[in-house]
Amino acid sequence: MHSILHIFANYTWAIAGMHLFLAVLLFFIVNWLGAKSISKGYTQIEVTLSNDTAPAFNFLYKVFAPVVYMILCAVIFQETNLEKFNTCLYLVVFYYWLFRIGWRLAMQRSMLTNWVGTFVYFFFSMALSYWVYTLLSNVEDILPSPRALIDQLWIVIIIFVYSALNKVEVSSYANEKRNNKYLSYNYEKFHEKYDSIIKPAFNNGFYEALVYSIMIHENFNRPPVVRWIEYARMHLTKRRHTLGIMQVKSDKIIDDATSIGIAIDMIIEINNKLYEEHKEHSFYSLGSFALMIAHKYNPGDYLYSSAVRDIYEYIAEKYYEDVPSKFEKLNRNSTEQPNEELKK
Repeated sequence: MHSILHIFANYTWAIAGMHLFLAVLLFFIVNWLGAKSISKGYTQIEVTLSNDTAPAFNFLYKVFAPVVYMILCAVIFQETNLEKFNTCLYLVVFYYWLFRIGWRLAMQRSMLTNWVGTFVYFFFSMALSYWVYTLLSNVEDILPSPRALIDQLWIVIIIFVYSALNKVEVSSYANEKRNNKYLSYNYEKFHEKYDSIIKPAFNNGFYEALVYSIMIHENFNRPPVVRWIEYARMHLTKRRHTLGIMQVKSDKIIDDATSIGIAIDMIIEINNKLYEEHKEHSFYSLGSFALMIAHKYNPGDYLYSSAVRDIYEYIAEKYYEDVPSKFEKLNRNSTEQPNEELKK
């Protein structure tokens, strides 16, 4: 107990505040760099299935990135005569992992998270950061000398092993199971809550499944905690925002149920236009048609609409028996206007 108190004797609130700031900054840096590294195999949490095609890269990136960040911070503090902030600097990594886990819980992504993998990353990252911190605490100059760099030829071996391990592909079964469980849980939750709004608007399962698919994806990107912030921001700015669970544009505060009514109107309008344009193209699958509607609903790149299509295909197959098998069997008059009371 005495040794623990001795370690934190010089750990002031100012130092703790700086470390917390650095941890949050690290979180956003890691996510930004990770997003830029998708082509290299970096895996992110997604609402649709994605395979870990570069396990070695993901392990090294998630474990070593916080440690490298800590070392860079230590160098900056030393070179700017702010060495007091190097006190217990390894706690930056600890705070980073707490913030990352808390963020996932706040964003309602716990069901999509591989918690075993997360805690493995946490353990190795913390152990390595503490070990490196003890090394840094025992040297006067953190930056290495040229001779020290020459002596580290074993780095070549690490690069070789990394390259070899990065060719190993990890089974996607666990990811698929988590994703399907997440989709089923959210569909059943939303269906119980909003079926009375959605079902009367349509007379076949294609549109119902599509609405729920967009809803699940929008809720993934804008969970309740983020929507509360959007409501607060609109209240302060009085400007037009995308609001509600369906993320529709509105000039006034609306609840989730109202956003669903507005979204149904949008989907009906988009559907009718697309159907008239493509009704002669009977080769379209309904998955492709769902992608086209989703792309019109939220224009931009096709990552959004592709994700909605993937969710749709899972929802439609598992929960709907009345989905037409082919595009030409989709009746353009199979939609009705939603209850006008929803718009009020």
